[in-house]
Amino acid sequence: MKISLSLFQIFLATFIYSQNVLRPFPQHTEYYSGVITPNNISSKEMDDSVTSFYHQWKNRYIKKSSCSNDFYVWSENAGKNHECVSEGQGYGMIIVALMAVETRQHK
Repeated sequence: MKISLSLFQIFLATFIYSQNVLRPFPQHTEYYSGVITPNNISSKEMDDSVTSFYHQWKNRYIKKSSCSNDFYVWSENAGKNHECVSEGQGYGMIIVALMAVETRQHK
């Protein structure tokens, strides 16, 4: 009984905190002194460029599973065959998490 209650509390805490985006896109982090950043375009233009590229990436590589409501990241190998690889899943999860707020706002 103690273990079940502990597991339930862990699950509940994880669920509650996983819904909060702590560092939404764009983050506009302060860089260390001496870091070179573009001075010929504004932060908004850079944000728009990242957002545009993200949408292109998402439309090309995020696919809906034919047997469930899940999504996966697909890739092409050298022979132009489509496949699903673990690296793609891992990078896809990171990219989607970094762009989570942007994704929610533009569904």
